[in-house]
Amino acid sequence: HAIIHNPEHDHTGPIYKGIGSIMGLGAIIVYYIAFSPLPKVLDSFVKFCLISAPFVLFGYVFSGLAGLIFPNSDFRWLQRGGVLSQSARGVAAGLPTSACSWHLNSRGVLPLYKTLIHKGTPIAAGTAFLIATLEVDIAAIMISLPLLGTELTIVRIVAATVIALLIGWFIGKFFKYQDHTTHDHERVKPKLTVSEKIKKSAHFGLIEMVDHTAPWLILGIFIAAIVDQYFDKTLMAKVASPYCVILFAVLGLPMYVCASGATPLVASLLAGGVSPGAAIAFLITGPATNFSTFGFLKNMHGYRFAIFFSVVMIIASVTLGILINWFFLGRVFNSVIENHHNTRYEQISLFLLTILIGYSLIRRGPRNFLKELVSPIHSRESHNHDH
Repeated sequence: HAIIHNPEHDHTGPIYKGIGSIMGLGAIIVYYIAFSPLPKVLDSFVKFCLISAPFVLFGYVFSGLAGLIFPNSDFRWLQRGGVLSQSARGVAAGLPTSACSWHLNSRGVLPLYKTLIHKGTPIAAGTAFLIATLEVDIAAIMISLPLLGTELTIVRIVAATVIALLIGWFIGKFFKYQDHTTHDHERVKPKLTVSEKIKKSAHFGLIEMVDHTAPWLILGIFIAAIVDQYFDKTLMAKVASPYCVILFAVLGLPMYVCASGATPLVASLLAGGVSPGAAIAFLITGPATNFSTFGFLKNMHGYRFAIFFSVVMIIASVTLGILINWFFLGRVFNSVIENHHNTRYEQISLFLLTILIGYSLIRRGPRNFLKELVSPIHSRESHNHDH
């Protein structure tokens, strides 16, 4: 990377920087294979990757297909009905939509939310859509199945649905947003052929989704491996259940965490003694109430709306977390990597997933690849510096 990349006269494209980074990673891997036993953390990391790979790969494929199954070009049906009906419609539109809050371009949920509101979507439907999309995307659901189990995955989906529905309805009762933008001369998009739609869906699922979730998945799995090896399993048992839920709900506030990337970490925390209610509270507040979303809502609707949204989200997540703990009273969640035996299917899936992530790294370069982990509040300006 140091040889190929010249920051002062940077005529090299991202592909060379990406190749340099892969060479560096390869050198580390070769070192551990040849001269050192695999550290326990890396051993846990590999096991987490193997367990998750088939489901993540399927999630990427299905995310692309979702563009064909759930086309999101026309959301005028969200404007119908009363406040509760509008909130329910927003949830129905948001759950199958795969997007992440920090991805601030045409396919991100925040600019999509802004577009919906400007086109006359009621605030109840827009808020419910925003929460549902941030909380549970397709990739997050798929990676939850092996790491959290079917039961907790269903609880996660139900919790996100209930919170999106209730908060959308609640905010719709207290806030009214009237947009004065006219749309008489909106450009009509040309209709795509079947082959064009398939190509576009494949690009979204296997390129864009990988670009914007892979860095978070890698970081989440690596932290999960550390927690799995070194987290004191008796520590959380000493914290009373309601206080633990409040603690993890608050911990989620400042984090720019993707719903998919947070899942491996939560799986390790559950095995380390964290209550399921606290885990779900963290999964709810992390993606939806971070500083990025707060800043966006403040700029669009004002401080009062942003503060109201965040407070209601925290109260709802803590309440649901306490109820979930009551439902799972006495349950112990073991680590998903204990006594796990790798299968050929997992190995093939991880190999294919590694190719997709490696292609993303080579195509974008290491800096753009890792930029997904940076808040858009701090990365809106492009200085093109390479210090």
